[in-house]
Amino acid sequence: MSLLSIQDLHITFPGRPEPSEPVRGLSLTLESGSVLGLVGQSGSGKSLSALAIIGMVPRPGRISKGRILLDGMDLTTMNQAQYRRLRGRQMFLIFQGSAAALNPALTVGKQMAEVFVHLRGVSWRAARAGAGELLAQVRVDPRHLGSYPFELSGGMRQRVLVAMALAMEPQLIIADEPTTGLDVVTQGEILALFADLRRRIPGGMILISHDLRVVASLADHIAVMHQGRIVDQAPTCLLPARANHPHTRELLAASRAFSLDAPC
Repeated sequence: MSLLSIQDLHITFPGRPEPSEPVRGLSLTLESGSVLGLVGQSGSGKSLSALAIIGMVPRPGRISKGRILLDGMDLTTMNQAQYRRLRGRQMFLIFQGSAAALNPALTVGKQMAEVFVHLRGVSWRAARAGAGELLAQVRVDPRHLGSYPFELSGGMRQRVLVAMALAMEPQLIIADEPTTGLDVVTQGEILALFADLRRRIPGGMILISHDLRVVASLADHIAVMHQGRIVDQAPTCLLPARANHPHTRELLAASRAFSLDAPC
């Protein structure tokens, strides 16, 4: 059984003269122990699809058709209370924009400690110690436990989110544009952290980006999304040879990750 199976997913928003459907017929599969790269231009439906997986499609949007199976559980039949019990424990979304993903009113240490207290049932003292250990593992000085998110750089905030994912140990991690807005050196460091995260989580990962080079560095399989649909998908090394859609070829041509006629 696949870790994640998305089957003919449609997301609809009401509108005039007719509703809009920014995601249409999305079908994807993620196996345990693997990384799926989801690439496409802005507005292609990548982030909205990620929100659908974790039950956070913004209102008045809704899933109008299809199924999302996580380890055999049909997420589309669950209410928000059931979804809340799954978030963190079984799936975790690293949102695009680390500043927005962290509470600006709470210190990093407070936010990380809450993960340990609520998910593992440990004391606040033990939780803070565990948070410090995880920060050190992602190469952030534990003294930043007392820092607020706005006092950290973008790269450091991304490291904090990776540390929180390590604390939660979910089956599924979705990283939405994790390197956007970072300089080239910091991007490389963050991708190295995701490579380490991949080895340590029990399940699988979806890496979302508009940059083919980012996903190619980590993904086993790449799916290309365009105007709400998957237009091409293949094992990473075979994507150049199997690219049929013009948008996929545009991404390949714009990227130095592949040569169009490179052998697998």
